[in-house]
This record gives sequence, C-alpha cells and structure tokens, in this order.
Amino acid sequence: MKKKKYTLKSLVGMALQYQLDDRYEDQYWSIMSQLRLGATPETVLLGQKFYQSHNWHKRLLAVNIFNQLFTKDETGKSIHYAVEESQAILCEALNETNIEIIGSAICGLGHRPTPRALPHLIYFANHEDASIRYHLACALGSYDDNIAIDTLVKLATDEDDDVRNWATFELGSIHTDIDNPTIREVLWHNVFDENHDVSGEALRGLAERKDLRIIEVLKERLTPDCWVYEFEAAELMADPSLYPYLESIQKSIEHEDCDSFWISCLLSAMEACKPKG
Repeated sequence: MKKKKYTLKSLVGMALQYQLDDRYEDQYWSIMSQLRLGATPETVLLGQKFYQSHNWHKRLLAVNIFNQLFTKDETGKSIHYAVEESQAILCEALNETNIEIIGSAICGLGHRPTPRALPHLIYFANHEDASIRYHLACALGSYDDNIAIDTLVKLATDEDDDVRNWATFELGSIHTDIDNPTIREVLWHNVFDENHDVSGEALRGLAERKDLRIIEVLKERLTPDCWVYEFEAAELMADPSLYPYLESIQKSIEHEDCDSFWISCLLSAMEACKPKG
C-alpha cells in the first residue's frame, strides 16, 4: 500500500495538534521526522514565521523543527540543511522563558553547535529544572572548549541521576581525547555512585584512559550478574589478570538464558584479556 504524502501545511497542522498530547507522542515525532528530513526553503521560511508568533506552541514547533534540518544531495545522502538559519533561531530561543522551548533549543545547539552559543549554554548549568540541565549535559558533547568540559565536570556531580549519568557519559566516552586529573577524579568518584548507569559510565571512561585503579574494581564486579559496562571496561583494559574472572562467568552461566548482546560483550572482553602465548 502506497504511503500517503502530506503537504508541509498538513504536517505542521498535525504537529500542532499532537504537540502537547502525550497520547500522540509517537505520531508527533514521526511528523517531526518528516519535517526535518525533507527540509526545503519553504520549511525554513515557515519555521522562521512561526518563531515570530506570540503563540508559544508555534514557537516550540519552530524550534523543534530547526533542531535537525536535513535534505538530500544528488547521491541521495542526507546532509545538514540551513545550518546558519537554524543556529540563529536556536540561539535566540535560549532567551525564552518557556521550559520546553529552552530545552529544545539547548538540544538543538548540540546538533547544530556554534561557538557563540557556548557562553549562553553554560549559564543553564545552575538551572532549577533538571530537564534543562539534562539537555545541557547532552548538548555539551558537541563542544570541547575548556569551559564546556568544566561544566560537564560540574554536571557529573549533579543531584539528578539522569543529569549525572549523561555528563559522566560525555566526559568518559565522548571527550576521550581530553585527559586530566580533574576528569579522572570525578570519574573515579562516580565509579562508586549508587546509580549503576553512572557507575558504569565512569568505569568505562576510566578504562578509555587506561586508568589502572579500576583493575581491582573490575575483579570485584566481574560476576555473573554484572552489567555490560564491566565487560566493556575489561575489553578496553585488555589486562590478562581479568581473564580468570571472565572465564569463571562464562562457565557459570547458561548461554540460552542470557541476553545475546551481554554474551557477545563477555566474549569480546575474554578475547581482549586472553593471555598471549
């Protein structure tokens, strides 16, 4: 059955209808994907017009559209579209008072990074709304300036689990080319975080930096009920002293009762840590 094609006007109308109704969240983001991936000059003009509206629903829709505009080149490959126009709207939207618009703008400036946004972005590290700090932690993965890294270090100790988790991930696994005592110490501190995702991301981040302190931690945590994080860290460390622990796990489990991805990570870690010769 041929999929129905909608006009730009129809897509925007449906998006506005679904935007704030959780029952239609999947439909909303499906429409948003169509608006973003098939961008045209008309899409940009409509988005700019909507952003000038007094209706915050229209402004939110505009910012969501400008988050990730793409078009296709002559080979059919998706390429970024209207980057400067997008950055202009997203930067302006940081001055909004509506939480949803601000969060969307921060998210967009992660997809469409620009140096001029950074001084304004880091301001939100102290925002009272955890969702704003979370969007900031996600966005800062696209910025490698010292001030961005310092802000991620701050967010890695945030009181909110999701903020702390994402900032730890950004420091540990995205900004792997940046290594200094400050980053290592916040990662080491988070290895012992009560949240297993925060702890796992910190462990993996230190493994990326070949920090030998985690060897003893891994020997304690490499058990049949461990998470994938431990296997990934072991694989990165590639230390033969970890092999007996991994082998013990393999012997103690029934493969058919385990997640296939978990098993594949275990086997990859074993291969990396296997003693040579």
